[in-house]
Amino acid sequence: MMEKTLIDCVQINPGYPYRGKIKEQPDGEVQVVQIKDINERNQVNWTDISRSMLTGKKAPNLIESDDILFLARGNKNVAISMEGIAEDVVCSPVFFQLKIRDKTKLIPKFLMWQLNQEQTKRYIAEHCGGTVQRNVTKKALEGLVITIPSMEKQAQVVRLVECYEKELETYNKLISNRTQMMTAVSNNIFSGEK
Repeated sequence: MMEKTLIDCVQINPGYPYRGKIKEQPDGEVQVVQIKDINERNQVNWTDISRSMLTGKKAPNLIESDDILFLARGNKNVAISMEGIAEDVVCSPVFFQLKIRDKTKLIPKFLMWQLNQEQTKRYIAEHCGGTVQRNVTKKALEGLVITIPSMEKQAQVVRLVECYEKELETYNKLISNRTQMMTAVSNNIFSGEK
């Protein structure tokens, strides 16, 4: 295992510099990932994502599969794995886009998992600005020390994460089904059905 700063392992790009509110345009040239598109499981909800035109002169850093978005503003600073991207996508300025420099040494989903762990959250809390709302700076993110185990160990962790996500999805479906069942029982009782 070795330790490295995040900047040694990834290229960190800011989100696309939209000024003001991002204007939604159904025929826009790019999809734009915004805070509203992140679900409770820290995944992008692609079904409702907005499209927009690129308003600035700066060429965009298009998001690619295996990139990681890091939510830098607000009190929920999380890393989001970008998978299965089929179109041109950018992210709003509240995110940093992380591109792994060498995928033969670091698995993207492992890095995402590590960035969402308690040790990273403590580091962010100690090194970020903002009193009411956190603002993680690029410099703070660059200095974050990550631990890089063997590729085999990383792959094991990724498999565990994937199993956990599937279990969580199954449990949530069971809870939702049970809630619907209990609502139906309640409705039957209050409507006077036998």
